[in-house]
This record gives sequence, structure tokens and C-alpha cells, in this order.
Amino acid sequence: MGFRRAVALAVGIFFFASGLPKVVPLQPLHNKMVSEFKAFNRVFPLKHFGVKLEADVYRTLIGVLEIAMGVLMAFGRSDAAWFSTVGLLTIMVGAAYTLIALEKQTMEIAIPVGFGCVLFWLLFGDRY
Repeated sequence: MGFRRAVALAVGIFFFASGLPKVVPLQPLHNKMVSEFKAFNRVFPLKHFGVKLEADVYRTLIGVLEIAMGVLMAFGRSDAAWFSTVGLLTIMVGAAYTLIALEKQTMEIAIPVGFGCVLFWLLFGDRY
């Protein structure tokens, strides 16, 4: 297994693990996700395009997507891993936007930006 594949495996497992408490009531993380997504819903990135979701639907949707795409990235074929990486990168851009709109601390914003950079590297790193 090469370095790039090992990073994809680790990042995929991370996203699987981070999606679980958004969907499954694993306490106390689930309660934290419920309260955070109520705040996230106020600055939902797609509101500008007329898309409105309830906070619970938003949380569940992101959780399911993170679980599915994390598994595909970690264990899927290369084409499935590529599409899941694009999807997760999109989620990280939305997460960074949300945290900036909520005026969170720089360290909190750095997490999705950092994972976004790793995902970008997984997608395009061999081309530069």
C-alpha cells in the first residue's frame, strides 16, 4: 500500500467516524452535534439559493454522506474513491463557510480547511 492510499484509508475512516455521532445517538457527541447543527442551520450555505432544511435533516444528511463517502474513500475502487473525495471536499468547503459565517475561532475553522487541503491533495496532488 502506497502513501497516498494509506492517507485515503485514514481520512476515509476519520469521516466514517465523524459521521456516526451525527446519525447514531452516541452520547455525549450526538447531543453536541444536535446543538451545533441548530446553529449551523442559521447560516446554511444553500439558503442563498432557496434551499431550506430543518436542522435535524441537515445533520442527518451530512452524517449519512460522511459515513457513505468515508467508507467509499477508504475501501472503494479508485473511481468511487475519487467521487467520494469530491463530495467530502464539497462538505469541507461548506463547513469552512459555515464556521466563518458563525465567526468561530480560527482553530475551529482550521480543521475543515486542513482536511480540505488533504482531500485536494488526494484529488490533484500528482498533477502538480
